[in-house]
Amino acid sequence: MPTTKRLVLFCAFCLAICCLISLNSPLALSGKSAHSSPADEEQTLRSLLGEVHELRLAIQRTSLNSYRAQIALERLRLQQAVVERLTRELEVARNEMSEMKLNQSRTSEMAKEMENQINREADPNRRADLEREVKMIKAELENHAQREQRHREREAQLTSQLPTEQAKLGELHERLDAMERELESQQSTEKPQAGGKRP
Repeated sequence: MPTTKRLVLFCAFCLAICCLISLNSPLALSGKSAHSSPADEEQTLRSLLGEVHELRLAIQRTSLNSYRAQIALERLRLQQAVVERLTRELEVARNEMSEMKLNQSRTSEMAKEMENQINREADPNRRADLEREVKMIKAELENHAQREQRHREREAQLTSQLPTEQAKLGELHERLDAMERELESQQSTEKPQAGGKRP
């Protein structure tokens, strides 16, 4: 995912800048310390301690941002899975509903045809068999109607739930984008400070 890659790259870039600051400052300071007075050495030591403190803060910020990004990405992944599952379930429910309506229509037509056949049947035994079959078909139609009602309720529930979960997914995307902008802002403010602190 592009957002994930960008966040990881920003964290790595911030950490690299901090490492460069920590490596360059002691080398530059050590070159001056051989010909400096105790006051200069004390000033140099204070400057070095200040840079170490800033480096520690930068590392802490980077670690915190990385941790927040990992949590946000994991939540995003889980929410994406929820949305995909609900989408599949809704599609299955709609397909089953269409199939049930088609079967119910066919069964209803069959019952009507058999009722017409009963009216034309002269043989009492055959007529009795047809009447039993029609009763069975009508009972099956009642079961169809009950199953259709349950499927309709499930489909309505999924149709209502899916937009809510999609909205949550959108909020997580926006949160990741905000974190990315925050990292970019920190990077742009830390660059001048890093450049100004070098002796």
